[in-house]
Amino acid sequence: MRSASFPSALPSGSDFDAEADDTATSAPIADPLLSQLISYNARRGWLAVQDAFARRMAEHELTQPEFSVMAVVKANPKIAPAALSDALAIAPPNLLTILDRLEKRELLRRDRDRDDKRVQALKLTASGSRLLQKATKTVMYAEADATHRLDEAECETLNRLLIKLYS
Repeated sequence: MRSASFPSALPSGSDFDAEADDTATSAPIADPLLSQLISYNARRGWLAVQDAFARRMAEHELTQPEFSVMAVVKANPKIAPAALSDALAIAPPNLLTILDRLEKRELLRRDRDRDDKRVQALKLTASGSRLLQKATKTVMYAEADATHRLDEAECETLNRLLIKLYS
């Protein structure tokens, strides 16, 4: 039975009205609602990708956001932190924490503009470029791990659709 605080939007007689069955079952758990939700499936997909990434990238001690920052800075030398924040959809305070960690590891430099000292330009150091090159190969293996159930065409379609969602 529903408690008084449970949303009344659920139709009476739905599966949610059934009493909980405490008996264990080995059958797959049904999720007829969740399996139809893009938000749920995107989250589950992300968890699989994140797990593969974390396992593979542990040797480089890089998180996904750190790797992403390094990749964009490498492709856009002298990018400003604000532009990087926008490009990666990372909140400025979170980006500053990432930049601090990368700078502490001497993987990235923040150079001040000669004319306007308020302006910073980001650039990978030589060791940052070397690590990014190694980490990029590792990421390719992590992606293969995460998408091993998909063929090449499905991977391309998935990637294209994901980009379409946030473009």
